[in-house]
Amino acid sequence: MGTKVIADVIDMIEADTSVMLVIDMNIIEDGWQDIIDQDYQITLTVPRATGTGIYTPSMLYTKIIDTVAADVTTKLGSYVSRYQVFVPGWNAYRDSTVVSPYIWDDFMRVETGSLEIGELGWEKSVFNTGYVAAASSVLNRPGGLTIGTGATNGSNAQIILPRTAFGEMGEVTWIFSLPTAVTSFYFEVGLQYSTTYRLSFYFDTNLNASNIYFLHRDGAGSTGIINSGLTMATGQSIKVSLNPISSTQTQFYIETTAGTRQTIVATHGVIPLTSILAPFVLVNNRTAADRQLILDWFSMKMNVTRA
Repeated sequence: MGTKVIADVIDMIEADTSVMLVIDMNIIEDGWQDIIDQDYQITLTVPRATGTGIYTPSMLYTKIIDTVAADVTTKLGSYVSRYQVFVPGWNAYRDSTVVSPYIWDDFMRVETGSLEIGELGWEKSVFNTGYVAAASSVLNRPGGLTIGTGATNGSNAQIILPRTAFGEMGEVTWIFSLPTAVTSFYFEVGLQYSTTYRLSFYFDTNLNASNIYFLHRDGAGSTGIINSGLTMATGQSIKVSLNPISSTQTQFYIETTAGTRQTIVATHGVIPLTSILAPFVLVNNRTAADRQLILDWFSMKMNVTRA
């Protein structure tokens, strides 16, 4: 059984000292339809932040999700121990077993503009014949984004989210596959700030013909790579996650389609929690042939500071 809560903000009324939100609630339960009202509304009044007089979207979202979760818990009582809350238009959800909210992207929406990629508005940059385009959906993986090099040697393509403070991130996850030959190219999936700081999953056929590595780089220019021991192959789907534990430790996690998993906690030079790191994906070829990475899913746990 599963319980999903759709909490749609249908009105936002601003006053001098507060913002009132009208939230349309729809609770969808498998097997427990007779226990609670399925459709109703709640209101939430949020005082404006002291000093600034405003609330950022992430702060408002936290207030919404906390209020909705408390309301649902009251109504569900002991019948359901776990549920998920979705807020359409805010590109985020929270599981009742998770403290922090998530943002995510399934790449169902892909436009041609450089700032219109996915639901979160990824930015793109391409060199030579590099490109970014919608990918065909496959079974159990709706949506998808192709990041490709084209057929000119030395071409690349990259997508990146607007930069986010490292200290506001929790676990960051990507699911992707490699539809083209796994030769003469490299890709990198992770978090970056220019060339200064980097935490990523790194695959380079000049380094190793099949293995994926964990990479970390601090502000002093020190770079470390750790061989995961797991291999990449054409057509293989892979799930990777980064979890910044502290400014000097990061947990790297990889899971392949075969169910093989590898988790390593890497100790690295200081990456300050005030650093501005951004999720990114980069693909670069080293031959006159197209090399592609298809990105199916992205999610990021947000450790939002509550007012």
